[in-house]
Amino acid sequence: MASGSRYAGSDEIPAGEKVLRGIRATHPTQVKQAKPLQLAQLEQLDGWLLQQISIATEQNHQALLLKCLRDRALLLIGFWRGFRSDELSRLQIEHITLVPGEGMEIYLPHTKTDREHRGTTFKAPALSRLCPVSAKNLINRQGAVKIIND
Repeated sequence: MASGSRYAGSDEIPAGEKVLRGIRATHPTQVKQAKPLQLAQLEQLDGWLLQQISIATEQNHQALLLKCLRDRALLLIGFWRGFRSDELSRLQIEHITLVPGEGMEIYLPHTKTDREHRGTTFKAPALSRLCPVSAKNLINRQGAVKIIND
C-alpha cells in the first residue's frame, strides 16, 4: 500500500476521483468567499440598532431593549476583532473585562487556531464611534448582564 494512501488495500485512486480531478483541472473555479462587511454597512446596521434601542426604551419594552443591546455589542465586537461566528456564539459576558481608559479585554477559552485549548485574550480599544466598548458598557448600565447571558 502506498504511504499515506486513504484507500485501504489499494495503491490506485478510484476512477471516479480521477475524473473529478480532471474536470477541476480543465474547468477551475474560483473559491467563493463572503465579502467583508464594509464600514458604511456597519454604520447603517448600527444606526438601525440604535433606533430600535430608542424605540424599546420609549415603549419600556425590556426584552427588545436587551436583545438590541446584545446584538449591537456582538456586531461591533465581531467587526472590530474579526471574530468568527462560532467565536461570537461562545462569547460569555463574564469573559469581557472593561479596562478604564484603554478599552476592553475579551477572553475566548477556545479559538480555531488555539489547538492546545489554552484560550486567548484579545484587546479592543475604545473608539470615538462604532465603539464595542461603549456598546458593552450600555449593557452594564442597563443591569442586563445576567439576563443577556442566560
